[in-house]
This record gives sequence, structure tokens and C-alpha cells, in this order.
Amino acid sequence: MWTVVRHFKGAEYLQLGEARNSEDLSTSILYLSLYKNNLSSLWTRPRDMFLSMMENGSPRLEPVYMIRKAAPDDISELLSDCRQVLQP
Repeated sequence: MWTVVRHFKGAEYLQLGEARNSEDLSTSILYLSLYKNNLSSLWTRPRDMFLSMMENGSPRLEPVYMIRKAAPDDISELLSDCRQVLQP
């Protein structure tokens, strides 16, 4: 599953997964900004920092909703569902 998260300042990101640094094996979160950003749209952040809490105890990022990744077997069914939704 992919998770859309909302930063406490309001911006939303698609959390794509975790990645390991090949030098020290530290874990980072790979995420995509869901707004126009001229610097980049794909980002990584150390896992501990990504999941950190603010000083008042509230989360820096909160899950908004989850998106199910399609397995190859699901593609035709998902495309059919999308076509039905998009038809006028």
C-alpha cells in the first residue's frame, strides 16, 4: 500500500516506501510531493525524521488515505473500473 500523508503545514505527499543507504544501511522514506515543486518531486528523508513528532506531541505527518498498489493480475480489472468511472 502507498499512503498519502499530510504535513502539519498542509502539503500532501505520497509515501512510496522505504529504501536503505548502501553505505551505512540506514533507512529512509521515499516520497513524492503532490504539489508543484520546482526543485524536485521525488524525495527521501531519514525514517526517524519522517516519522518524528513535533514538540507538542502531535505527528509531523498524518496519514490521509491509502492507495492499493495493483498486482499484474489486477490491471485489467482496475483499468475496466477506471473506464467506467471516466465515461460520461
